Amino acid sequence: MSSLRNDFPFFDEHPELTYLDSAATTQKPAVVLEAVTKALTSTTTVHRSTFPLAEQQTESYEAVRKQVAGFIHATPEEVIFTPSATYAANLLAQGLAHTLTAESEILVGEAEHHSNLLPWRAVAEQTGAKLTLIPSNDGSYTAESIVSLLNERVGYVVLSHASNVTGALTDIPALRALLPNHAKLILDCSQTAAHLPLEAAKLADALFFAAHKVYAPSVQTRLMSFPVVNANDTWMLHHAAPFAVVRWVNVYDPATLVFFGDVIGGPLARVF
Repeated sequence: MSSLRNDFPFFDEHPELTYLDSAATTQKPAVVLEAVTKALTSTTTVHRSTFPLAEQQTESYEAVRKQVAGFIHATPEEVIFTPSATYAANLLAQGLAHTLTAESEILVGEAEHHSNLLPWRAVAEQTGAKLTLIPSNDGSYTAESIVSLLNERVGYVVLSHASNVTGALTDIPALRALLPNHAKLILDCSQTAAHLPLEAAKLADALFFAAHKVYAPSVQTRLMSFPVVNANDTWMLHHAAPFAVVRWVNVYDPATLVFFGDVIGGPLARVF
């Protein structure tokens, strides 16, 4: 244990502490802090400039995408970096809003973090779709309780893989075996990415997780655009606070440097 503590500068500053709040955020190992410092002390743009240092940064950036793809058993084309898991949830909800109508229904877990509930509530209000809450006793969900709510109107089932409050784990393989093709599963893996192997295609149609809970920092940046989003809309919902989109760029990758952001992965990521 002492050798592991030595990897984290946090414990140099606070040697008397035992850190038990990794469900909220993890401490950062020295190797991560060194990589971020190196990147920031030679900052250039990614996918913009053509001089050698900028090309090296772009290569490093894409190398991270490949590493993340390997981590979640996806392809690099299925990985999208975002500034936060909140952003990822909003991006998925608004990006898929055009597939919903007043005849549609969305199932969302009642124990979800507000950052994964409010975006879908907003999309339901925008499109007229019905939003139905999936009951939970301990923060997890049973396949049977979800299947009992299914009908031909349900387009998306939105869940956390494990509760950020209780740690209770939902049996996703059992659920996937019972879901019809028209009900796409969107999974918040923020609490499991650091603890369980993630196989994106087997777990969900799209998943996302917070990189700062997997020993990486989150770096704020401008991100991608896609035609279903109006750049003048206010759509970023975090807890109860709306954030306006400041700027969109018409490419699939971030416009500024992100070596560690948060991640959307899975086949649905291709729609963007």
